[in-house]
Formats: sequence, C-alpha cells, structure tokens
Amino acid sequence: MSYCGGGHTLSQIGKLTALTFLNLYGSGLTGTIPDSFAQLTRLTDLSLANNYLNGTIPDFISKLTALTHLGLDHNQFTGTISESFAQLTGLQFFYLNSNQLTGTIPDSIISNLTQLQVLMIKNNQLTGTIPDSFAQLTGLESLRLQNNSLTGTISESFAQLTGLESLSLANNQLTGSIPDSFAQLTGLYYLSLENNQLTGTIPDSISNLTELLWLELQNNQLTGTIPDSISNMTELEILSLSNNQLTGSIPDSIAQLRGQLEYLYLSNNDLCVSPYTRYVWEHVGFFYNRDGMMRNDASESNYGHCTQSPTRRPTPSLTTEPTPTPASEEENKNASRTLALVHALLCLILLHV
Repeated sequence: MSYCGGGHTLSQIGKLTALTFLNLYGSGLTGTIPDSFAQLTRLTDLSLANNYLNGTIPDFISKLTALTHLGLDHNQFTGTISESFAQLTGLQFFYLNSNQLTGTIPDSIISNLTQLQVLMIKNNQLTGTIPDSFAQLTGLESLRLQNNSLTGTISESFAQLTGLESLSLANNQLTGSIPDSFAQLTGLYYLSLENNQLTGTIPDSISNLTELLWLELQNNQLTGTIPDSISNMTELEILSLSNNQLTGSIPDSIAQLRGQLEYLYLSNNDLCVSPYTRYVWEHVGFFYNRDGMMRNDASESNYGHCTQSPTRRPTPSLTTEPTPTPASEEENKNASRTLALVHALLCLILLHV
C-alpha cells in the first residue's frame, strides 16, 4: 500500500502497535492492505475509505478484535465478504460499500455482530437473499443494502429492528410484498424500496411511520389503491409511488401534507383525481409549501377525473370540460347558487386545514 504520488510504503505503520486510531481516508492509497497491519491489535477505529485499494480484504483484519469502527468503503476490493469478520464482535460501524464485492451476505457475520449500529454494504455485486439473522441486530440504526443483486422476499423479522432509522433495499431484485410488520419501525425517517419487483398493495399500516421523511416505492409492481391514511405521515417531504400499477383515486387526504411535502411522484399508474383534490391543486396552491414551490409530477401529468375510467396515459388537459346540455333559466340560477355554496364551503374547510 502506498501513496499514489510519492510511493512511500506504509508497511512500517504495523510497527506502531500502540495505535488505537488510524484514519487514512482519501489519501490516494493504492495496492493491497499490508500484512503488517495485523499487528495493530489495539485499534478501535480504522478507516481506509475513499482510496484505490484492491485485491481481497485480508482475513487478518478479523484479528483486530478491539475495532468498533471499520471503514473499507469506496475502494476497489474484490472477492467475497469473509466469514472471519464474525470475530469482530465489538464492531458498531461497518462500511464495505462501493467496492466490487461478490457472493452472499454471510449469515454468521450478521448473527455475531450484535453491537452494530450502522451497516453499509450498498453498491457492490452481492447476490442471494437477505439473511433472517438481521433480526438479531436490535441496536441497528442504519442499514443500506441498495444497488446489489439481492433476491428473495423482505422478511417480517425486520419488525424486530425497532431502533432502525434508515433502511434502503433499493435497486435489487426483491420480490413479494411489503411486510405489514414495517409498521412497527416507528423510528424510521428514511425508507427506500424502489426498483425491485415488489407486488401486492401498500399496507395501510405504513401510515404508522409518522416520523418518515422519505418514502420511495417507485418502479415496482404494486397494485391496489393509495391508502387514505397516508395523511397521518405528516413529516413526509418526499413521496414517490410512480411506475407501479396503482389504481383508484389519489386520496383527498394527501392535500393535508401540502405544508411539508416537497416532492410528490405518482405518474405512470392508473390513478385519477377527485374534484376536491383537483380544486386544491389548481386553486389553493397545494404545490406550494412553506419553503416555496413543491416539485412534483402530478401537476405535469393530467390524471383523469375519477368519474371516468382512469388510463395509464394522461388525458390531454386538466381543464377539459364536457359540453353542457341546454338548461332553463331557473336551472341555471339553481346551478349558480349551488356552485357558490360549494365554493364557500370549500374555502371554509381549507381555512381550517
């Protein structure tokens, strides 16, 4: 291992056996991790992240049993994740993301590293299923497995990770449904399951995640309707459900999120818009929040009226109205009074929303 500029060897670092902290983040290191590092048995923090290191991750790393923080991310490591990592039972922060690792996630590692708070294995080439042993990591706060080739279903056992705050399983090949048990992860602020092959409906119980800021379920095969209870998720800033097979009307209750929601993506489903929601979108400024204009695809896609059969392709114009039939003068007066009354009621309701 060397600096890419000066070529100075770092194998002598292994002689510094009293080291407890070693951070070589972004130092331009190349080559492999030198064998001399096996002597650094007092290390609690080791970061070799954001370099150009290659080869396999040496098994002697597992001899550094005092480690609580291990960062090997953003390098060019190849090979599999060694089961010898299971010996690092005190590890709390483990970063293997953004390498070229292959194979499966060893069940023995997950079941032994019970002190983990953060586990990052995203952006590799991992295959196989997600081990059920993740349920044993009850102190886990952040789990990122996205951008791999993981298969199988999402286990109901995730419900045991009640301290989880951030979960991404995006960009894999996961199948099955979204577990109802996710409703127990009430501390989640980030949930990303997009770009998989998930089926079934969006569980109504997902509305229990009232701390959630980001919900990304786009690019799956989800069916059914958007739960009306989604309005309970009052902290939502990003809601992305586009490119699924959702049907029915966009819930009127979604308008209650307009003070916080910044990104709303619902396109390429079989959705329609109720008169109330359309009125809010067009006249009350639903797409403006306290920080300015909200970015969305709903104002750019012309969803059909819910009195019509929705189609996957937008209708030509939101403002298209049916040709009126002739009416008597008295009918016109009654219609005008009714319209004025409805307008007044809507304004009164919206003032109290």
